[in-house]
Amino acid sequence: MVNTDACIKLMFPYRAADMAYVKLFIDLHDRLGSEPSLEMLVVLRTLRDTGEVTLAELNRLAQRPTEEALAALKDAGVAAVKGEHFLLIGVPGEDGKPPIDSLEVQQQILDYVEAHGKITRREAMEQSPLNENQAKRQLQDLVKQKKLYMHGTRKTAVYTREP
Repeated sequence: MVNTDACIKLMFPYRAADMAYVKLFIDLHDRLGSEPSLEMLVVLRTLRDTGEVTLAELNRLAQRPTEEALAALKDAGVAAVKGEHFLLIGVPGEDGKPPIDSLEVQQQILDYVEAHGKITRREAMEQSPLNENQAKRQLQDLVKQKKLYMHGTRKTAVYTREP
């Protein structure tokens, strides 16, 4: 680790560089005319990994009032609120695909369950642009909303409309 008054540089060995994230950083730097804040980078990384962040999570990650954090992300041109719960970010995922619209994906999952009676995490991944963590999160959210019920545990769980 290199630390000066002007910067902190962390180096993590044994991991390939995430070039899409590096490109995002450079693009943000160009848009803002300065380096993105650490809080912005933490939020964007979380969004890249999960596909979405609730407004409550934004508050926790940014460690400042949600309105201020959201305004900073909007000013950078990477954020928009859709509905009351999710912050959708115009940041490509690790695979370079566009951001995920949670409400649309959840509707696709519910439509699949209507047609087939059940869905697994793997099937959710196959039916939408979700990675494993995103599929898990979307399914968990549908369970919390009581739109789906989980039967089984972990990766082998099956989700249905019936308890």
